Amino acid sequence: MKRLYIGEALHVEAIRSLLAQAGIAATVFNQPTGVAVGDIPFTVSQPELWIANDWDEPRAREIAAEYLARRDAGGREERPPWRCPRCGGMVDGQFTDCWRCATGEEGTDPRLDPQARCVRCGRSLYGLTERRCPQCGKEF
Repeated sequence: MKRLYIGEALHVEAIRSLLAQAGIAATVFNQPTGVAVGDIPFTVSQPELWIANDWDEPRAREIAAEYLARRDAGGREERPPWRCPRCGGMVDGQFTDCWRCATGEEGTDPRLDPQARCVRCGRSLYGLTERRCPQCGKEF
């Protein structure tokens, strides 16, 4: 086992959750109980996050660093505005879809692809005005 992080319980638990999503086993030690607050030094009682397998350490440290960087930036990811590949409108960087035509930043709207088919019924999705198959009703 290797100690990965020591800090506030909120952040320890958030990082533990991210590690679990990545398939990395981790354990929290010194979880606060509130009973001993003030009776023992905080350096002994701060929550600690330990990873179970040493070989997971590089990826675990990367995940923790990404979380802490987002936390320090106020949770905001600063992204520049982008131009919609379909209608040409400018979209603020905080959004992933165009406000005007609902096309994604990567231009992955199946309504623009002549080869795109509904996964349920096989109908062509090219040129549709709604994000729902008119034949079977499945959203895409």
